[in-house]
Amino acid sequence: MGAPPRSGLRQIWRDWCGTVSRRGCSRPGCSRAKPERVFAPSSYGHPTVTDFRHAEGDKIDLSAFGADHSLADVAAIATQSGSDTILSIPRSGGCPEQIILKNVTALSLVASDFILLHATPRDFNGDGNRDVLFQNGSGQYADWELSGSTVIGGGTLGNPGADWSFAQIGHYDTSGRDGVLFHNNVTGAYAYWLVNGSSVVDVRTVGAPGSEWHLIA
Repeated sequence: MGAPPRSGLRQIWRDWCGTVSRRGCSRPGCSRAKPERVFAPSSYGHPTVTDFRHAEGDKIDLSAFGADHSLADVAAIATQSGSDTILSIPRSGGCPEQIILKNVTALSLVASDFILLHATPRDFNGDGNRDVLFQNGSGQYADWELSGSTVIGGGTLGNPGADWSFAQIGHYDTSGRDGVLFHNNVTGAYAYWLVNGSSVVDVRTVGAPGSEWHLIA
């Protein structure tokens, strides 16, 4: 059993590299100078967001509540009340935790508006649907973006090189989309592709944990 959810929201600024900063990332070569605004659970404050701006990349962090894993889960707890959206998050043994998004239409919310506990496995475009990853004999990777049993997009992602092998698919940033983790069979290093639909939008090297360590999750 985890700790009970914390009430309220606090506003923080987080850049592409995960640093809390309103000025943006100071890391050399970082491609994201403008930080994103995140409303995260807090032990203080009122759980009402009065100026949520989807177009500017604002996000609601629901990961600490431990209940919502996909956009479909969020849609199930969202109700429209006049011009506002109310998110009612169930709590064990208590009243639901409510977050009010002022002047936000529930149907306009998308997966990238939220930081969730886990993204839908193999969700490369952030729509909450499971996608498919392929590899051919020459080492090329490609994906299909699915909506039920219909292929709605996808394409060739690229080839990481002969020294790299597939490790796992995971949620490595706050975009609401999954990425692909690779392992270098020569150096032992790990790196991942950040994927947006059928495009690799960034490549990050994580590092080598050492030969005595093995990936389990």
